[in-house]
Amino acid sequence: MDSKSFDKALTQSIREARESAGISLNTLSGKSGIPYATLYRKVEQDSGSLTARDVHAIAKVLNISARDLFPKACA
Repeated sequence: MDSKSFDKALTQSIREARESAGISLNTLSGKSGIPYATLYRKVEQDSGSLTARDVHAIAKVLNISARDLFPKACA
């Protein structure tokens, strides 16, 4: 899997987990400490890569393991 495909699969996984948990992007931003604009750009618009720290913070808010967010092909 190339890096662009990986990033797209990761952000799709984050969106699905966030929606499943019933957490808004604004709430995710506030609880994770990641600026709303960054989350919107990287997660909702698939523009750019998230850092490992960001993925960990998002997983913590969603009450799941960061590993659960990674695409199945990489797990």
